Amino acid sequence: MFLSDAFDHALPPDVDQVLVRILGDTLPPDGDGGRHRVGACGRFAGHLTGDLLGLVAHPKSSGALVVAEEESERVLYVQEGLVVGAASNVLFERLGRVLYQAGVVTHADADSLIGVEEGHGDASLAEWLPEDVLTWGARRRAEAVAAALPYIRRGHFVLVEGKPALEGLATVLLDPRTLATEAMRIYDAWRHGSAEEEQAPPVDAPEPLPGPLEPRTTREEEVEDIFRRIREADLGFK
Repeated sequence: MFLSDAFDHALPPDVDQVLVRILGDTLPPDGDGGRHRVGACGRFAGHLTGDLLGLVAHPKSSGALVVAEEESERVLYVQEGLVVGAASNVLFERLGRVLYQAGVVTHADADSLIGVEEGHGDASLAEWLPEDVLTWGARRRAEAVAAALPYIRRGHFVLVEGKPALEGLATVLLDPRTLATEAMRIYDAWRHGSAEEEQAPPVDAPEPLPGPLEPRTTREEEVEDIFRRIREADLGFK
C-alpha cells in the first residue's frame, strides 16, 4: 500500500504502517503504542510548497517531511530546522540517476548504484562512492526532491517528529526556505515558458568520469573500478 492509498481510506493504522516502510531505520516509531509521532498531516498541492517547507524551518523542528502523490513518495529529513537529507522512490531522484544526470557516472554505473540503493539502502552506497561524491549527490538529490513538490496536484503530506538516524548516510545542511524559493522559481520558469533554463547546472558541476565501467565478474571488482575512475577524474567536489 502507498501513502496516498492509506489516506484515501482514512485508516490511521495503515498510514503508520506505510511510514514504517518509507522511513525504515532512519526514523523508526517511538511514540505511544510504538507508532510514529505525527506533528501534522493533510492534503497537499504544489502551490503550498513554500508553506510546507516553511513548516519545518523552525530551529526546533526535527524529523521527516513525507510528501506523496499516488505511487510517488518523497522524504526530506530535517534536523533543527535544516534539511539534512532526502529520499525518493522516483527513479529520476535516485542517487545514481542524480549523479548520472550531472555527468558524474555513466548510465551503467547509475543502474548499478540504483540497484544497490534499492536493495540495501543509502548507507550501502558508502562502499561504492567516496564521501565527497556522496555528499555532493545528497545535496543535489535534496534539491531535486524539493523542486518536484510544486508539480504535485493531489498529494498528501505527513510531518513525522523525531531525530533522524543519519549514521552512515551522507548529510547536507540546507535551508528549507531557500529550497522552497528555488523550487518555485524552477516551476514558474517551466509554467510561463521562460527563456531561461529550467534549472541551470551548478557552478561546481564535476567533469564526467572517463569511459564506461568494464565488465566485471564480482561486486568487489565493480566497487574498486568506480573508486579508481573517480580518483583519476579528480572531480574536485565542494
